[in-house]
Amino acid sequence: MSQQQVYDHFAKNTDIETQDRLSGSVPLRVEKEIINKYKPKTLLDIGCGSGNRMFPFYREQKIKYKGIEKFSEVIEQSKYQNDIFCLDIGSENFIKDFRQLDKGNYEMVVLFGVINAFIDENLRRNAWKNLNNLINKDNILVVNTLSHFDWFNRNDIGQIITLPQIPPQYFYSEKELKKIFQNNGFKIKEEYEDDYGFIKVRYYVLIK
Repeated sequence: MSQQQVYDHFAKNTDIETQDRLSGSVPLRVEKEIINKYKPKTLLDIGCGSGNRMFPFYREQKIKYKGIEKFSEVIEQSKYQNDIFCLDIGSENFIKDFRQLDKGNYEMVVLFGVINAFIDENLRRNAWKNLNNLINKDNILVVNTLSHFDWFNRNDIGQIITLPQIPPQYFYSEKELKKIFQNNGFKIKEEYEDDYGFIKVRYYVLIK
């Protein structure tokens, strides 16, 4: 199997309790800080998984939300099934398929812990193209990545790395991400970083 297939196999076949635990189980400090600052009335959570981690927080904030999850196996285990569309952000047909299901224009689109799952180069290219087409001057895109690697601030490109308990993922370098942003017409409005001692997580708030 390719490394993308290894990741996808893990996501499809691992129970949601384990996946929720590995993703942190609850909203992280910076995630809540960003959402509380911008106060979106509507939000699209791409790569939402089961929804258990973030959806209760959205409800507390009275945000109208929808989720997008690639794997039907994950959605079938979720108590939020009616709030999740089964779609693949890396698909060439994503925009058309999404617009057939939902005509809304969300004030905020988030991908928390998701862009590192774009391991295959073609999938990565399609995903960023789709995000480019999804975001306009009226909404905000928020993405994050791990930033504690010693090469994050100096390398031109990222690396595929396997972290403990989870399958391989693609971790970008800062230069690479900023080039991707620029090529897709995104501007960095704000950056945040959470330091957990053993890892750091960088968040980018992007606008058109």
